[in-house]
Amino acid sequence: MRRVLAAAVILACFVAPVVHAADPMLTNEEQKVVYALGLAMARSANNFSLTEAELELVKLGLTDGVLKHPQS
Repeated sequence: MRRVLAAAVILACFVAPVVHAADPMLTNEEQKVVYALGLAMARSANNFSLTEAELELVKLGLTDGVLKHPQS
């Protein structure tokens, strides 16, 4: 977990200018780091040109993988 958090913090240093301080959803540094992780994942997925429906499937797979739910 420490490695993931450290990588996310380093990543946030590069993405931080994209995060808007006035955004009510991002009220602390941890939330900003997690948001930056999401942005990095989005950049990796840009090559796939996902539709909204496909993005929902990606979210489902990510949720199942992170929370260790049975695979669909």
